[in-house]
Amino acid sequence: MWKYFAQIFLLDSFLGMRSEYYIYGLTVAGSLLKSSATSATLNWPLSERFPRVTLCDFEIRQLDNVHDYTVQCVLPINLFNEKIFLLIWFWLVFVAVATFVSLLQWTSKTVNHVHTGGRGLLVYHRHLN
Repeated sequence: MWKYFAQIFLLDSFLGMRSEYYIYGLTVAGSLLKSSATSATLNWPLSERFPRVTLCDFEIRQLDNVHDYTVQCVLPINLFNEKIFLLIWFWLVFVAVATFVSLLQWTSKTVNHVHTGGRGLLVYHRHLN
């Protein structure tokens, strides 16, 4: 189970979110729910880590002149990146919770087995069949 927390920590470090990735999915889901409650259309919240629009500098050379321009550029790949990292966050949380529940079930069966002298798992197995 420690692997899931380590993976979230590594993603947090990779994105440079300064311990904000732990609640990243909850923040985005809350923003989506809030926007859907206030309007009929779904407005995806802006993200600091995945900007959709930025400024691009480029130069155009014409004869002897070099013209420098700064224009607004759209980064459509960041729309997909943001959704992929959100999916990864929810997957890691789901697997961590499922692992924790499985650990609790295994622990309770093991304790039941020890306290009943080995009959607990046999009774559980007969109950399943």
